[in-house]
Amino acid sequence: MKIGTFQLTDLFFNTLGGMLGGVIYWGFERTRKRIVFGVKRIGGWDVIPWKNVAQKEADVENTAETVTVVEGSLPEEAIAPECSEPRYAAIEKLVREAGQKMLKARPGEENIHKKEGLANFCTDYDTAIQRFLIKGLGEILPGAAFFGEEDTEGNAGADAEGEFTFYIDPIDGTTNFMFDYHHSCISVGLAHGEQMIAGFVYHPYVDDMYVAVRGHGSYLNGKRLQMADKPVEEGIVEFGCARYNEAGIDWLFRVVKEMFQNSLSIRCGGSAALGLCRGASGSNTVYLELKLQPYDYAAASVILEEAGGKITQIDGSPITLHEGCSIIGGTPAAWQESKEAFEKLKEEM
Repeated sequence: MKIGTFQLTDLFFNTLGGMLGGVIYWGFERTRKRIVFGVKRIGGWDVIPWKNVAQKEADVENTAETVTVVEGSLPEEAIAPECSEPRYAAIEKLVREAGQKMLKARPGEENIHKKEGLANFCTDYDTAIQRFLIKGLGEILPGAAFFGEEDTEGNAGADAEGEFTFYIDPIDGTTNFMFDYHHSCISVGLAHGEQMIAGFVYHPYVDDMYVAVRGHGSYLNGKRLQMADKPVEEGIVEFGCARYNEAGIDWLFRVVKEMFQNSLSIRCGGSAALGLCRGASGSNTVYLELKLQPYDYAAASVILEEAGGKITQIDGSPITLHEGCSIIGGTPAAWQESKEAFEKLKEEM
């Protein structure tokens, strides 16, 4: 009986000790994770809206694998494996659906409208896709403000104010779209206050989805983007020159001529968002344009920066989110060369 009693007592105290140890360890880990997330939040390194700390911890513990994008499919998870935040996945899915609408569109003279400025157009598909995006994004993030290109309901434009703001270009590259050029995209960026925190740019003609979340990297179709810091001479330079923004065109083309003479080649693709994203993926060393609007570059700016690139105005000042500005975006080396070229040629004019 004594031996049996000893065994039962020993079993009881061992079990109790194990349970207490487990509770203590669980409490320690929970406190550690809260401290880590708190430090990241204070430092601005982990800006992921919508979720509380406990939910974020669950996401970290159950991080999904990288999603492989299959042509025509709509992934259920976010592209970035370190950031499987379902709200970002919902935005990505919505942007893909908007891209499918663009693919099916057949613009004709009856649905093309001229806007203010030379060679500046809007199609019925631009406005329809923007309405679709505003409605869907509003359901994903209620209370968000919208700064879109087209004049539709729900679009506050440059007056957009709120904790979160979506920057929407429903069809970036409208002229290309009008002429069936197959080089246009859907561009949606998300800002938290005055900082861009996420970007989604979808090129439906080739099924390329660029995604970036601040602090979590840039991805093209699930593959992490990390640009090499190449100078101008080792790559392609792309520039934009919309006819309705002709101020300073002589200055721009002098810079482009110098870039042409110093680079492997130059391009003018007709979509600023894709030009900047191609910088992030390494196809371009730098993208240049004298005047763009925030919805043109907001999403792509996050994608470029998270890939290791640099984007500013041509004088080196930060890009703006409430009014248009000039753009230099590319590798740090090519950015520096381009900025110096603008400065030098301006002095000579």
